[in-house]
Amino acid sequence: MYPDFAKKVDNIYIMGGTVSGKGNAEFNCEFNFLIDPEAAHKVFKSFKSIHLIPWEASPEFVFPKESYETLKNINTTKSKFFLNTHSHQFGRLNKYMICDGFTPMVVVDPSIAGEITELEAKVFTQGEAAGQISYAWPVYTAKYNKN
Repeated sequence: MYPDFAKKVDNIYIMGGTVSGKGNAEFNCEFNFLIDPEAAHKVFKSFKSIHLIPWEASPEFVFPKESYETLKNINTTKSKFFLNTHSHQFGRLNKYMICDGFTPMVVVDPSIAGEITELEAKVFTQGEAAGQISYAWPVYTAKYNKN
């Protein structure tokens, strides 16, 4: 709809994909990229600076059961909204993985991201690999090792 949009944005932050191929949806796929691999591919081709928060960060960044219980006692509009939209995870996992919520936290405070690695990446759109992401790791990739 807005072909020049990507040219006007210096940085974009995305929660999606995987770094080590440990997906949460199918084989090596993370749900957001699996559901619309063409969109993920287009974003990666269009934006010059993408900060990817991969799925593997989510299990490491959790909202513990104790905090959930505290939130139940706060009884505000915001706490009720959170509980209504996320309580299914507590029943299943006994914790809430802050997948999408972790990304804006990194925008506000990049230091919480931990390790940061700059890589080229491609998202596959066809066949059994659709939704998977592949990286050019400089230490291993011939493109970078022309010494």
